[in-house]
Amino acid sequence: MNYLYLINSIGLFFDIIGVGLVFHFGIPSGNQLNKEGLVLQAWNETHPEIISEWKKYNFWSKFGLGLIIVGFISQISVSIYFTFH
Repeated sequence: MNYLYLINSIGLFFDIIGVGLVFHFGIPSGNQLNKEGLVLQAWNETHPEIISEWKKYNFWSKFGLGLIIVGFISQISVSIYFTFH
């Protein structure tokens, strides 16, 4: 049973780290950059420094959301186990 408390605590840790990442980097958005690297298609120009910064922020925000989802799943699975056993 102690391993279940550990899984629950790890899930909480993932949630806290994920929320911190999403708070810092923002919610990921996929509409600002297309596959050719054009930023805000109305300008029709490429800006490598903006593209790399956008990719970094988008990666870390998606990673943060993934941590929140994994943490939530681990916590809810332990809660369901304790409810039915």
